[in-house]
Amino acid sequence: MVECPACGAGNRLKARFCLFCGRNLIPFETGGSKLPASIEILEKGTVLGGRFEISELLNIGGMGYVYRGIDNLLQREVAIKEMIDKFTDPEARTQAIERFRREADMLCQLKHPAIPTFFEYFVENHRYYLVMDFVDGLDLKKIVKRLQGVNKELPLERIVQWALEICEVLEYLHSQEPPVVYRDLKPSNIMVTPDGNVKLIDFGIARLFISQLKATMVGTQGYAPPEQYRGEAEPRSDLYALGATLHHLLTGKDPQYEAPFHFELIRKLNPSIPVSLEMIIDKALHLIPDDRFQSAQSFKAALTSMIVQDEHFSDLHKEIKSIEQEISTLRQRKTRILDSNIRKAISGEEMKKMDVPSPEKRREWNLFRGNIRRTGLSIVPTHIKGNMKWQIEIGRKVTASPVVDENKNIYIGTYENNFYSLQENGEIRWIFKTRGIISATAAVDKMGNVYIPCEDGSLYAVDSMGVEKWRFTTRNSLKASPLLLHDRLFIGSLDGNLYCIGLDGKHIWHFNSESPISSSAVLSYDGTIVFGNHGGMVYAIKPDGEMRWKEKLPRMVSATPAISPEGQIYIGCEDGYLYSLNLFGKILWKFKTGGWIRSSVAIGKDATIYVGSSDHYLYAVNREGVEKWRYDSEGVIISSPAISDKGGIYFASDEGILFAIQPWGKVKWWFSLDGKVYSSPALGPDGTLFIGTDAGYVFAIK
Repeated sequence: MVECPACGAGNRLKARFCLFCGRNLIPFETGGSKLPASIEILEKGTVLGGRFEISELLNIGGMGYVYRGIDNLLQREVAIKEMIDKFTDPEARTQAIERFRREADMLCQLKHPAIPTFFEYFVENHRYYLVMDFVDGLDLKKIVKRLQGVNKELPLERIVQWALEICEVLEYLHSQEPPVVYRDLKPSNIMVTPDGNVKLIDFGIARLFISQLKATMVGTQGYAPPEQYRGEAEPRSDLYALGATLHHLLTGKDPQYEAPFHFELIRKLNPSIPVSLEMIIDKALHLIPDDRFQSAQSFKAALTSMIVQDEHFSDLHKEIKSIEQEISTLRQRKTRILDSNIRKAISGEEMKKMDVPSPEKRREWNLFRGNIRRTGLSIVPTHIKGNMKWQIEIGRKVTASPVVDENKNIYIGTYENNFYSLQENGEIRWIFKTRGIISATAAVDKMGNVYIPCEDGSLYAVDSMGVEKWRFTTRNSLKASPLLLHDRLFIGSLDGNLYCIGLDGKHIWHFNSESPISSSAVLSYDGTIVFGNHGGMVYAIKPDGEMRWKEKLPRMVSATPAISPEGQIYIGCEDGYLYSLNLFGKILWKFKTGGWIRSSVAIGKDATIYVGSSDHYLYAVNREGVEKWRYDSEGVIISSPAISDKGGIYFASDEGILFAIQPWGKVKWWFSLDGKVYSSPALGPDGTLFIGTDAGYVFAIK
């Protein structure tokens, strides 16, 4: 069905004119271009990108269609925007594809409640697809037409409330680096959801695929300001479009059908509108950008000031104040509940012994957490339920993570070139001397043989008694852990190669990734070996050494990937994003943290993804890339989380605190360790946690 832009009536898909009012239905928003007759609508059931199944056609535009579909991988509804290029020049097409990828990548990074989540883009048969959340609701253009049909108007206070929400999302877009200019703000691109909030539903990426048309044609006549017709769109252009949109909502007159840049005085058309609101909209509609509001923030401030001062909006002012008070109350209540839960975990006597500070005092004391080792004072309780079984000093510095075998033996390396095997009670079984620093985790097979990566560039094989069996040497340091798979070992080196080695120490093959590797390899759902490198590439390599696929991420990848039972790949990047990729290497979604990520991902039984960031937070994210909760450790997190059979999450911050977090994000206990922590905790068969510190200690915590 094609909706008539003039009367809103539905028409058959190939209709040229509206059956009810006679309006030309050929889209004009992209310069009057029409889809070629050879371009067919995708049939229901068509699968795109091996994943997205078409359910129905939602809309038609000058550059393609918008479909409703199903994401067969994650079983969710999506909207699929299709753009079809009209290029005859192969070079122009190549440039457009590159621009499409850049802009689509930018859209996928946007995270705001009023913007649908963009999580996939791809090219198929000269059609360009952008996949996003399906937003249920009605757009403002349809709402206005329906109300006009029964001689009703939109409530004034509701329009102003929506204007405030739109200002907030424009402020977010314009604050990006570089600023994101929406370019096509109008009622039909503003969706009102069932809960009454607004979302922007159509980002004008189609402008990239307009061949031999001036940039001035992009946008919608009546809503686009003069500079946009000159190809000079900027943030203040969106503020003009917002003014035009509000004029339409308040007067019922669509500027598309009026003289360009001409808006009658609002109060002349609707005398009930307050003078203060008319003045705000008039300012937004100035033809010269310097005479408009200079930012979405100043536009919002003018609306907010009007609400406070104008008696027309007394009810809205009370409503906003009520909401602000409710939010403040919820935040205070959350703080009280968190503090109460921590205190309930400790008996009254323990509280007195530990001198647990009040929330105000705790905030003050946390400023001095960095002085713990210098003063000998612990500003957090030594433990809350967590008990130390033993600790042993094994060297000057321990950054490697321990590994525990089925016999409860613990294996860990040090900066002094020593590799230790410890008994369950912490007593030393044997020590093996390497020729370099050991900063990565070893692998242990069922026979008790241990495979030790070393920064001298060698992988050492040691038997169950600590005697060297063989040594395989690469051309640079080993900072990744070996993957033990049947009769082979896979390990990446800083020389840029992923090596496949037999259990006899013989070279089988190597793959050159062209950049240093410190990300440990993992076995994917389809049998490929997945790892990242310092050049930002993520690779999937077949067991015979042939590359299956690669995907470029923006920054260095040193974290180890994790694979879900459904085959999704999760990996952190130095750009601060957690990425989800499918089995073919395509990015499904990105989740933004506030710092770089070197912590490897852990996946819970309920498919929750846990990852730490340098912004001090441990994040819990669902498999659709939506945050469930975050926990502030007050220190950089390099340590990778470990998950117990009961769902407990264990990790450490570089400030020397080991945390036990419950699956819903509340602290269960913490333990203050001696020294900074870069090591990840390892869980023993009985639930004991083992972890090393840069002060040279290994702790066992029960």
